[in-house]
Amino acid sequence: PRDKMKARKARLHRPAAGKALSVAEAEKYRIIADNTYDWEYWKGPDGAILYCSPSCERITGYSRDEFIADPGLVDRIVVPQDRIFFDSHVCRVMGKRVDGMVDFRIRRKDGAIRSIGHICAPVFARDGAYLGVRASNRDTTKRTKVTQDFIRERDLAQLYFELAGVTVSKLNVSQKI
Repeated sequence: PRDKMKARKARLHRPAAGKALSVAEAEKYRIIADNTYDWEYWKGPDGAILYCSPSCERITGYSRDEFIADPGLVDRIVVPQDRIFFDSHVCRVMGKRVDGMVDFRIRRKDGAIRSIGHICAPVFARDGAYLGVRASNRDTTKRTKVTQDFIRERDLAQLYFELAGVTVSKLNVSQKI
């Protein structure tokens, strides 16, 4: 593995091969991001959106050109009650890696509310220079609704048992309490 890494680094440092590989790698990653189901974007250190995947339109109703032209749009579509979750997300602090996902809601262009699972990470150049933040947003609306419905049904069943004065016991396989 170390020999392969050394060989790869040597290829990268050759002027012609390095440039060609860099362009090929960039194209490969653009193709992957352009065809992902999740809404991906990359904000530069100045807050400008450097890349936005086509899935943004399916999830938000806004085109990628609208996000690129107006980087503040990402912040403005977050439902006001969920701003605290979005604003306090750790990746906003330069150089901090975030483990896990933060959930919040957005208002689509057509006014519909969607639940979003958001994860992001800082982006650094090979020399360590900070290049901004890459984010991935998944529409979790269906999952969120199923979870809420389950909790509501569980709470309702609990209320029925309490009102009825019924005792419920679980039995194991041998029918012992």
